[in-house]
Parts: sequence; structure tokens; C-alpha cells
Amino acid sequence: MKRFIKILHTLGSIGLMGGYGAYAVMVYTAPTDPAAYAVVRYSIERVSTWLVLPSLCVCLVSGLLAIAAHPPFIDATWVWVKAVTGVSMFEGTLGAIQGRAKEMAEQAAKAAAGTGSPEAMAELLRGERTALWLLIVVAGVNVVVGVWRPRFKFSSRPSSAASTTEPDEPTEGDDAPALASDAVAPGEAVAPGEAVAQTEASKEPLPPAAVEDPPTAAPQPLAQDQAS
Repeated sequence: MKRFIKILHTLGSIGLMGGYGAYAVMVYTAPTDPAAYAVVRYSIERVSTWLVLPSLCVCLVSGLLAIAAHPPFIDATWVWVKAVTGVSMFEGTLGAIQGRAKEMAEQAAKAAAGTGSPEAMAELLRGERTALWLLIVVAGVNVVVGVWRPRFKFSSRPSSAASTTEPDEPTEGDDAPALASDAVAPGEAVAPGEAVAQTEASKEPLPPAAVEDPPTAAPQPLAQDQAS
């Protein structure tokens, strides 16, 4: 199921980017003759209706299905970035591309019949080109985010491990004051030199305790009956 959704999403992305590209090529290379321009505008409207809009719907639906089929996507920030940009692309395509493509086709047909308004067509064409380039940029960002998949981390926990962990053993610098204070009676003032001497003396290893040899038994005198 996941592979099918991924294939569907990839095909939708290909159709969407291809539709945007074909739309842009026809808009910028349309002829100036009114009759020929009306034919091109009709083709642009067909591309928008049968390629751009369906491909965008496939991308959105397959993306939502991928989130439902793969629970880790719910906690991924880049997934929601793609979702937001996808929804904005859908709204922009539906209003600024699909709607203007139909209106421009109608205006071009009127211009071919000699009843159109060139000023109205020029205004529609200017807004159409701006919206088209914005949608192409947003679609490119969507593709980059989907491939790169940046990990945005927002954590309120302290990053320093030293604040939560304690050393297992005290260091040598921590032992020296304690040893110096142990060698002095409470309330007695100690000069700095004496404190250092007491600290160094406390670090010297103690001599091993003297071990007494076990007492040996006195030699017993030999029996003297044989000598007598």
C-alpha cells in the first residue's frame, strides 16, 4: 500500500510540474493573431482543466494518505510544511490559474470575433503570469523539502548534560580542602602553609604495620639417661 501511494504521489508531481511548464510555454509563445491566439488560449484552458488541476489533486490526496499510512510522518515537521504548501498551491491553481484560463479563453474568442477588450485581456494576462511563476516557485520548494526532508527540532529541555548528571567520584581538587579541614580542630586557626603541609602529609601512604614474628618454642634438652 505504501509503495502504491508513493508511486501515485510521484506521478501526480510529474503531471503537475509538466502541466505548469506546458502552461508557461504556451502563455509566453502565443501568437498575436486573434484567431490563432484564441486557439492557443483554448489549449491552455484544456491543459489546466485536464492536467494541472487533476495532478494537483492526486498529489494532495496521496500525501494525506501517506501520512495516515505511515504514523511517524505525523511528528515530522517537513511533512506539514509540504501539506501547507500543497494546500496553498491548490487554492492558487484553482483561483489564479484555472479561473483565469477560462476567462482568458472567453476573452480571446470574443477578440477573434471582434468584440473583445484588449485592455481587459492585458490585465488578465499580467496577473496570470505573476500567479504562474509564484506557483512554480512554491512547487519547486515543495519538491526540495520532500527530497531533503529537513529535521526541525523544537525542544524545551536543557541541552547540557552536566546540569542533570553528577560525577561518580570527587576529583583531586575536591578532596584537598576536605583533608585539610579534617586535620584541624574546630575553631582553631591554621596558617596557609600548615594547611598545605597537612594536606600533603595526609596524601602520603601510611607505613605498613609491623608484623611480629610468632614465638618459637625453646629447644627441649635431650634425655640424659643415655649419657649417664
